[in-house]
Amino acid sequence: VLRVGESREEALNEDLQWFEQSVRMEPTGVPGEWRSAVSLAFRYYRFTEPVEETWFVRDEKQIPLTAVYDGGDERLNRVWRASAETIRLCSRRFFVDAVKRDRMPWSGDQAIAFLADSATYRDAETARFTIDALGCAKSDGFVDYSPWWVILNGLHRRLYDDIAFVAARRNVLRFRTDRLAEGFRADGLKDPGSHLFMDWGERGNPTTAYNVLCYGAFATAAALADEIGEREDAARWAAQAARIKAALLEKAYDARTGLFKTDVLADGEKQVFRHANLLAVLFGIPLASEGAEFAFCIRACSVSLIG
Repeated sequence: VLRVGESREEALNEDLQWFEQSVRMEPTGVPGEWRSAVSLAFRYYRFTEPVEETWFVRDEKQIPLTAVYDGGDERLNRVWRASAETIRLCSRRFFVDAVKRDRMPWSGDQAIAFLADSATYRDAETARFTIDALGCAKSDGFVDYSPWWVILNGLHRRLYDDIAFVAARRNVLRFRTDRLAEGFRADGLKDPGSHLFMDWGERGNPTTAYNVLCYGAFATAAALADEIGEREDAARWAAQAARIKAALLEKAYDARTGLFKTDVLADGEKQVFRHANLLAVLFGIPLASEGAEFAFCIRACSVSLIG
């Protein structure tokens, strides 16, 4: 029986509820020889009984860096090298959330993965496969489909300079974007229902953040459609983005503080949390005046730091 861990304590653990990886072993076909059923990430390992020999096979991509960072500070340089190594290890058939625990592609996390990869390895093939894998999912959930999937196509276009990829998949983009357009209310906003997932400590009901994401998706899709010559799609999606933005500014934006309030679909007093505001900065809303974007970004980040 194999046990592994990032720490000695984890490798010594025997309580199944705290296992973060499958340590199931399977025979290789050679008498007395076994191997782990899945690839494992660990620092420490042990067996519950003596074994004659142990060997390891590295299961990772060997890809060269296309850029190197040197900020003149060795600590920052070490952080960068560790970050670059992380994205390399997480470059499986698609970019996974982690090599130890989740090992899944999450739509929102791919935006960070694309940005990190494009600045280090430029592994465009993995980025393309990630978009295809998530775009062909049959059900609509926060893992396989969200507004982020549409946004990823725009990120891919900008980071990897591959408009041919978008043009070849225009039908999937049209299907997914039009599917996202279903269910909007007369006021221009959408109730995400059970498909709402905002990670990392969003309090309350973050429907404002979800609608900001929808704005970003339709604005992205409109720009891509226009670039590949799909004028009708571009006009339809640009109009949808404009309706969402107008509704957000009317119902969720506090002109006094310059911040969006959470839960735009609910009545009564609303609070300010980080997600809607940080996402609004990413997608360029609101831009009320010269220099407003920078000031808004500072306010939004302040909300994030103290919220």
